[in-house]
Amino acid sequence: MSPFADPPRDLGPAATVAPQVDRPWPLPRTTSPTIEALVADPTPERRARFWRRVAQEGTPLVDEIPGHPQERVYTFVHRGEDGAHRVLVDVDGVVDVSTYRDALMSRIPGTTLWSLSLRLPASWRATYGIAVDDDHGATVDERTAASVAARRERARAASDPGVHAALDDWFDLLLRSEPDPLAREHALLGADTVASGPDAPAPPAGVGGVVVGEQPEPGPRGRTVPVAGFGEPGAGAAGRRAWWHVPPVEPGPDGWDVVVLLDGDRWLGAGVRALDRAFATGALRPAAVLLVGCGDRERRLADLACSHVYVRRLAQVLDDADAEVFGAPLTRDPARTTIAGHDFGGLAALWAQCVAPERFGASVCQSGAWWWPSAPDDGGPGAPAPEEWLTGAVERAAADPAWGLGRVHLEVGEQEWALREPTRRLHDALAGRCESLTVARPAGGHDPACWAVQLLGALSP
Repeated sequence: MSPFADPPRDLGPAATVAPQVDRPWPLPRTTSPTIEALVADPTPERRARFWRRVAQEGTPLVDEIPGHPQERVYTFVHRGEDGAHRVLVDVDGVVDVSTYRDALMSRIPGTTLWSLSLRLPASWRATYGIAVDDDHGATVDERTAASVAARRERARAASDPGVHAALDDWFDLLLRSEPDPLAREHALLGADTVASGPDAPAPPAGVGGVVVGEQPEPGPRGRTVPVAGFGEPGAGAAGRRAWWHVPPVEPGPDGWDVVVLLDGDRWLGAGVRALDRAFATGALRPAAVLLVGCGDRERRLADLACSHVYVRRLAQVLDDADAEVFGAPLTRDPARTTIAGHDFGGLAALWAQCVAPERFGASVCQSGAWWWPSAPDDGGPGAPAPEEWLTGAVERAAADPAWGLGRVHLEVGEQEWALREPTRRLHDALAGRCESLTVARPAGGHDPACWAVQLLGALSP
């Protein structure tokens, strides 16, 4: 029997909650010479010069550290009002329930300026927001509020009651988190604000469009066509949607490569335009892109947590693609067919490659949920924990000298405490069993701002 024949099913909601791991080191809070100078001399002239710099550079302000070229001081600022009691910098991958109190800004006496300085790598990138605790209520929209409420419920269920008060305070602040109006960058996908250092990975040449005020480079646009009936057949398929995107370039001499993007609905709009620019500049090989929307959390987990049915459905969509839509045939060569995803999408990408290698010859797995399903760890030192089911299945498959995969790209952020060891164990299980096995360790966290930029690089020829 294949090691991939019988993945765990129907394990209950606790099995789909990632292990809760607090940040292992204190928040790297530091001082900023710019802020220190302003504290020492908060005159109107000094304050005016400071705000001119903020307007010119955007936030966070990034300063070098003499003698430490691999690090920078990142200074977040907020122009507050008298009613503010606390101002939090909500930084993805850096600030959590164990560190959020250290991420509260300090106010310079006699001014409306709040600030926080962090010492982080020059290659760092992260999504962040500003949460102002004042006399007003929550500021997020209903959809975001519902998402925060669901996250709070899952976090409380997976944590000791002794930390519930801190969890509630943390999530109450998250209900006030908004994009930073002073930010220098926006995310490549969505409206979130982003902090990055001078050495952070950037989109491929010609893609651009993430710096606030920067206009995306003009260029031709491709076509996006809905996939009819993707939610059919099968009970419970509601919420599934998919689109084919045909880029504004000529196909290769042997037709189109194929890229399958799980959670691809995030790429609709600005993301598709970024893909078009990447294709037009040659940063990506000519490929038809299947953008797969994975629905709500329940639907997403049912499909992406190692489902044979879902992989067969994806393969069927590829097989049923109408060549007339694309003006050229789609490849059936697995080496030219890449499936990519993040979190549970990363788990599903590798799973698809394992169970259908004749269809999916390459995978890009970003921040994969290799811990799934969650369960007590009673394994020995260095061994895969019992919950790391796919890693265990890969190890069993690798016992056969004839077993192997094509290209596999793994990615885990330096700020992803709960995923670094599971990713290392999976890498060790795959070592020597892939035509190409690469690992990226960006300086960010479990963060769409990292995934989007890193994905374009991972798909590049």
